Amino acid sequence: MRNLNLQYSLLFLLLVGCSFGSSKMIRSGVRTDLSNDRKEVVSGVQQLLGIPYRYGGKDKRGFDCSGLTQYIFKTIEIDLPSTAETQSRLGKEINLTKVSPGDLLYFKRSKLGRVFHVSIVVSNDSEGIKVVHSTSTGVTMDNISKSKYWSSKVIGARDVLSN
Repeated sequence: MRNLNLQYSLLFLLLVGCSFGSSKMIRSGVRTDLSNDRKEVVSGVQQLLGIPYRYGGKDKRGFDCSGLTQYIFKTIEIDLPSTAETQSRLGKEINLTKVSPGDLLYFKRSKLGRVFHVSIVVSNDSEGIKVVHSTSTGVTMDNISKSKYWSSKVIGARDVLSN
């Protein structure tokens, strides 16, 4: 009996230990349809186009960039941290040429700088990579591939949906 209790205790610690971490995302439900998650993220973020920028904003009164991603991913039961920098450490790194709708792109002002911005990929095709993000002009869609400003600052992409 003592050995059985020890086994249950070890199993409990193993399971609990896997769910904690300061820079880990929390998925509160078991999801099996990844393509549907991607569609929900893209559809949801496109519905927010035109909402104004608000520093620290995390709701429909106004968003900053990481507040927007946090808000959208929460709709599919994924809790993201509150800053672009901490979000940039999550998920699986992806080559920019292979990003899919729902992936996150990250930006730095300089090679040695910190991540200052995050956006959500809505398409990646022969026209380029289109994202929705919250900038000083509010929630907007941009073609990162054709933007002189954003294309020079993009530093990577991560898939936080496939985890």
